Amino acid sequence: MAGVTIIVKDDAVKAVLERMRAAGADMLPFFKQVGTYVQASVVRNFEEGGRPKWTPLKAATIKRKRGKTSILVDKGILKGVTMQAGADFAKVGVQPAAKAYAAIHQFGGTINHPGGTAYFPKKDGEIVYVSNAKARPSWPRTKPHSITIPARPYLVLQDEDVREILRLAEKHIRDAVA
Repeated sequence: MAGVTIIVKDDAVKAVLERMRAAGADMLPFFKQVGTYVQASVVRNFEEGGRPKWTPLKAATIKRKRGKTSILVDKGILKGVTMQAGADFAKVGVQPAAKAYAAIHQFGGTINHPGGTAYFPKKDGEIVYVSNAKARPSWPRTKPHSITIPARPYLVLQDEDVREILRLAEKHIRDAVA
């Protein structure tokens, strides 16, 4: 799984994890639960358009998308949220093929596009971009330009997530010492 590593530095979470280790608990079931919970939370971020809400799309983007205002769900590239768990970790992220696409949307940034993308205007004025492999030689090409994408963080732990992780950990400790 490719992506960004987020390390939880919450002292309460660290203390609970240490108590679990000290109790001799098998940590794998706990980390599977945490990973599954966080994975569902990230999916919910998509369903709700960000938590907190993401920066709205620009008017030109909405026009290109033919009036659709959904954010980060066009092709479903990022919605395939993955999860892995082991004896000392839980990872939630995206498929390796989506790594660069995921990063620009998570953190924002500027893409310096070299230009050369084929396009043609439709009769109604809409511009349609076409892969160069399918373009006719006579169609115009874009000039070099930059595209600024605002940060729309989706790999985000909510306060309620931290509380739930702590609750799961406390339950795991109780089960381990029972």
